[in-house]
Amino acid sequence: RSQLDVSRYAARTPMQWSPGHNAGFTTGKAWLPVSSNYLAVNVENELADRDSLLTLYRRLLRLRRESLPLQQGGYERLEVENPAILAFRRDCDGKALAVFLNFSGKSQPFRTDLNGSVVLSTHSRVPAFSGVGRLDPNEGVVVWLRVA
Repeated sequence: RSQLDVSRYAARTPMQWSPGHNAGFTTGKAWLPVSSNYLAVNVENELADRDSLLTLYRRLLRLRRESLPLQQGGYERLEVENPAILAFRRDCDGKALAVFLNFSGKSQPFRTDLNGSVVLSTHSRVPAFSGVGRLDPNEGVVVWLRVA
């Protein structure tokens, strides 16, 4: 058996930078095979797609960098009357955020007494947020809360 058969290498592929030759990873010969999906799934395409996973990660990182509650805030689990939804609140220096995550493959209703503005969502959302809502399958929402 070769090293590729008994190691993690079989699950690895070169970074897919572009839809070009060898996924833009090298002009030479890659020592691992390039994934067959490199024409569609690559950094160049993800950067151009405002709904891509890469764009979402960049937005999440920017939000964390700009948000004191996400950096230093205390954690409070929120009850939303639905076990399929994880909800929590982070507070720091009079500012607060809430995160609502639907871990199911079905749309899920929830209820909370919080109000605010949606600042980030994995799906398209209206900016206002009130205490009764519904999350699409596998949706996540971050809300700036109105703090009294």
